[in-house]
Amino acid sequence: MKEHWGKLASDGNTLIGHSTFEFFRTGSFCRGVAIGMGKDPDTECREGTPGTEMPAGTEAVAVHTFQTINHGVEPEDNALACGACHASHDGGPVRLQLQTELGYQLRQSESAVVGTLQPGPLNGDMEKICSQCHKNKQKRRDFASVHYLHVKEKKRDCAACHELSRPERGLRLTKKG
Repeated sequence: MKEHWGKLASDGNTLIGHSTFEFFRTGSFCRGVAIGMGKDPDTECREGTPGTEMPAGTEAVAVHTFQTINHGVEPEDNALACGACHASHDGGPVRLQLQTELGYQLRQSESAVVGTLQPGPLNGDMEKICSQCHKNKQKRRDFASVHYLHVKEKKRDCAACHELSRPERGLRLTKKG
């Protein structure tokens, strides 16, 4: 599932489905709504004409949904391996620049962990990052198992290790709990 914020058309009482094909083909939400209503989009939506941003009697309303991610999902034999997007897994072309473009570089600034054992800047140093919460842990683990343990099981916020936070996940920045 993924959280999705978007817009739909409404006649004031009912949400109106629109033609996503027409919307993506033309970029006109008005045309997509007109087709969804069974009306002629050329009559309802005249480009550059004030008042034709939406078909007559309709308005755009904000909607919040949770959508399944099932379109465009390939069978297992055709699916991308983790390394297709995350080079740290197994190499290959990097599709997502997680560290430089999305803020997932290792934490450089001071610890954000409440009750940290590590004072001062972390400088992207894994030993310093781990020592925020752990004493004398030298055991090396692969990224996936460390991430799973800390985020999924222990519910630690991304900001403990990275220069970003994901507050919508309800994670925490305390050492215990």
